[in-house]
Amino acid sequence: MLATSDHAPYTLTTWYHAPMHAFFHGWRRKWACVTLVMAVALTGMWVRSLIVRDEITFPNPGSRRQLASDAGTLRLGYVTWVSRRKREQTSFSFLISERLSDNDNNEFWTGCDMQWRWSFAGFDFGKGVDDRMLPQQIERWVIPYWSVAIPFTMLSAYLFLGKPRKRVMT
Repeated sequence: MLATSDHAPYTLTTWYHAPMHAFFHGWRRKWACVTLVMAVALTGMWVRSLIVRDEITFPNPGSRRQLASDAGTLRLGYVTWVSRRKREQTSFSFLISERLSDNDNNEFWTGCDMQWRWSFAGFDFGKGVDDRMLPQQIERWVIPYWSVAIPFTMLSAYLFLGKPRKRVMT
């Protein structure tokens, strides 16, 4: 038996907490757990992208879609071949390679005839035509992992630690 000063003695049975299913009562704790898992997964992908480049390519007739994780960013791209001589990629591909450079966004767009571009704080969105090897129209979206992982972490903390509103009975 444990005792404290000026209070009734506590036993281990009075320290008993509700079972685990009671912890998840209500939507706040459930969503807090979901957002925390997503934040941890995104942070893991963020750290991995600083060491390794992961890339997935989805072929379509006359075009391809690409998803890459590299240099702390998530990159989405869509390439359409402009010329009649279409370059066909017939199979799905998945590439894991060692990251060799920082892949500067300005370097990527060098030599492209830009239709539009917006770049700020690690974000880079643009569309242009690249005539260097095979005429192709490129759309590219670069999103830094921090811009997604940090808000998920903050939302999870708010849902876990925030006080729920009291219900108003009418």
